[in-house]
Amino acid sequence: MNSPEKRELILRCALSLIIEHGIHGTSVPDVARRAGVAAGTIYQFFQSKEQLIDTLYQELKTSMGAALLRGYDADLPYEERFRLIWKNLFFHFIEHPDEFRFLTRYVDSPIINETTRRGTDEYKPIRKLLREARRSGAIRNLNSEITLALLYGSVISLADLHLRGTPIRGKVLEETIRSCWDAVRGSAQHQ
Repeated sequence: MNSPEKRELILRCALSLIIEHGIHGTSVPDVARRAGVAAGTIYQFFQSKEQLIDTLYQELKTSMGAALLRGYDADLPYEERFRLIWKNLFFHFIEHPDEFRFLTRYVDSPIINETTRRGTDEYKPIRKLLREARRSGAIRNLNSEITLALLYGSVISLADLHLRGTPIRGKVLEETIRSCWDAVRGSAQHQ
């Protein structure tokens, strides 16, 4: 196994252990055992458990950011872009439940280095979309952070509901997205 594969294996094993036992219940030797490597091997890639966790957080946020923008076209109408981003995030979360649980559980945790948290702005293109849509009147004149909270909060709640056994798909999914759009939609006709 080459170095990038080992590093990826270590991160995957750390993620699964953190989901099972929490950050404080997961040690470097636990990760090494799960990955089938010596504890010293982990320190070849990460200086500390904290750096391992920060790296995991950053890589999961980067992966989520890429998923958000899959198929994104800035020339689409605002509502279509909103729907695409909402769906992309929802499906990313339900297809990667451990990543979803880690990100939602530890997003505000003091264990995540503040520099790491600030350095990962997966929402930058979305903030731009919201600014443009707000200026055009396509969405309500709310602060971007509030609009983002409405978008992100609805996706998180519904992904969690889906993962707990309430299916969100088909017509229910479409009606849900329409309701979220209606919550932020402005009065402009050129949406």
